[in-house]
Amino acid sequence: MCGICGCVETIGHDAAGIASTKAKSRVESMLRQLAHRGPDGSATFSTNFASLGHARLSIIDLAGGAQPLFNEDRTLALVANGEIYNHQEIRQELLSRGHHFRTGSDCEVIVHLYEEVGTACLDELQGMFAFAILDTRQKTLFAARDRFGQKPFYYSWQAERFSFASEASALLPVGEALSHEPAAIDPVALDQYLYYQFVPAPRTLFEKVQALPAGHALELKLSERETETHSAELVSSELRTWAWWSPPVPRRCSATSSTADFWLNDLETVIDEAVRSHLLADVPVGLYLSGGIDSSFLGALACKHIQGRMPAFCISFPGSPMDEQAAALCAARHLECDLEVVEFHDEDFVELVETSGRLLDLPLGDAALLPLLKLSRVASQTVRTVLTGDGGDELFGGYRKYRESAQAPLWWQKLHNFWGAALPVEQLLSVDGSSSGLRHLVLWSARNIFSSRRADLRKRGFDPRQRASLYRSNVKALLGETFELPERSHHEGLTWLDRALLDDQGTNLADRLLFKGDRATMGYGVEARAPFLDHHVAEFAATLPANWMIRGKETKYALRALARRHLPVEITERRKKGFSLPIKIWFATSLADWLHEKLLAPHSLWDELFEPSAIEQLLREHRSGRDNHADRLYSLLVLKNWMCQKATCPANGQHSPSFMPVEKQAA
Repeated sequence: MCGICGCVETIGHDAAGIASTKAKSRVESMLRQLAHRGPDGSATFSTNFASLGHARLSIIDLAGGAQPLFNEDRTLALVANGEIYNHQEIRQELLSRGHHFRTGSDCEVIVHLYEEVGTACLDELQGMFAFAILDTRQKTLFAARDRFGQKPFYYSWQAERFSFASEASALLPVGEALSHEPAAIDPVALDQYLYYQFVPAPRTLFEKVQALPAGHALELKLSERETETHSAELVSSELRTWAWWSPPVPRRCSATSSTADFWLNDLETVIDEAVRSHLLADVPVGLYLSGGIDSSFLGALACKHIQGRMPAFCISFPGSPMDEQAAALCAARHLECDLEVVEFHDEDFVELVETSGRLLDLPLGDAALLPLLKLSRVASQTVRTVLTGDGGDELFGGYRKYRESAQAPLWWQKLHNFWGAALPVEQLLSVDGSSSGLRHLVLWSARNIFSSRRADLRKRGFDPRQRASLYRSNVKALLGETFELPERSHHEGLTWLDRALLDDQGTNLADRLLFKGDRATMGYGVEARAPFLDHHVAEFAATLPANWMIRGKETKYALRALARRHLPVEITERRKKGFSLPIKIWFATSLADWLHEKLLAPHSLWDELFEPSAIEQLLREHRSGRDNHADRLYSLLVLKNWMCQKATCPANGQHSPSFMPVEKQAA
């Protein structure tokens, strides 16, 4: 829906309004970098110690829903990004309690609900959101991110100033303008990126910028004292963050054939209600249609709730076995949608790599971002909002690894647990300079055999040996003996299947899949909505019997059973393909020379981090067909392009990210 930002002066005089002037100037600078997220206008609100900013993409209450939004006496100010799907019900309840609304915006209910119940307001919100509420009377800032992390929130607290924004790079001018130093690259986050191809929250590639994890909230409290001249002076501040929600722990029920229809009927009702609520908008709503189970099923439900034909969009890779155009056309004919097919070619790849470097605040080594960018660019000419099938696989067991986890025999699980205790993943993945053949044999065996750990033991990222050869010595010197894994809550007694589902519903979903969807759509002023990620759907999915996730060789059994009620067999029985590009072929043929030039072109920061000989070896091995390094090369390409695009900070034109040893950073 929008881009949000803000700046709070956490220490210093506020009586003369000097802090306000500085904060407002920084917020205006951040808004310029968030303009693509909110092309319909921008506005700020300032007090004598803080300023909030909002860049608007109009979806609901087009005429009157501009932000910031306020409570009745304007002591609370709100900036929000996202949609509150149950805002009408909340509004009616608040009206009955005496609250008065100035707009028809869905987000205005947040500020009044917070005034009524405080931070407990989060439990009553159904939707996707990232927001901040400034309490000018209590001198506090309260902010939160939605349950699954569909909307982003980044923050930085340094040198007497707290700042936040929808995108990480928007925070750089705040720190740089203050310190007059380049933004430092975090070596631990860099190591995570090259392995996972994204950076798990709360880290970002910038040392002094953090991501608020999905389902988390923060509160900044300021305290003040009266000076000898009787003016108010801010003297200290306290910041705390906490998890207000986490993916529901599965409570699997038993089911019999006689109760099957009851389960399916209830599940369909929950998903159908989520789809209906996600269609709420004052602008046209479209559908990203791949021809797979998830998007086709959502389309079937959505078409029941709208008048006329729903606009739909699909990506095509002509001549590639990954092309899903035929399946999407089949689904569109059945749903009676108006389908627009968007072709993607290797020349589009080159152009969109450059585009992504400008749009991405942080690098993401997932090549599926590029066709999503082109799809969103085309869709933006017709619609402002699209439904996507994001979350269907993670909630209902759609990946092959889930099937392998569910069907692993008990003796195999015990062997896995023994290996896991003897050689923890944190040690297997570390870059410690060791080139032990046994160590790498164990790693290869673990990631190729133990499917339950695939969330950690990725095949596509750079393994420890590859990263060790890639890094310059100054980088390796800053990395510890263990690899930093994302924080996860592993619950005792859960099956392998449920642990794998919970892992993916956490970090991988928020920091890779939803990051990709948010940046690809918001880059062109389109809002993506994911009905499967409605928390009511997630909570119901956690109660489904295990054999309704995986049954025999069939994954996502419950969703397939529902889809068979609405879709033809050509769709429901299709083998899952995923959303991927033929970059393995392109990097070895038509794009090989271009890729070589891009990765080996001189760049000061790049050359400080990586050994060119190691990159040349990867290029040779891939081009010859000896090894498939497509995903690794793409993650390097994105990182290099990101560094080149972000080399000059747009706000002031004189600072660039850098890599500095710990001693220099401390100084």
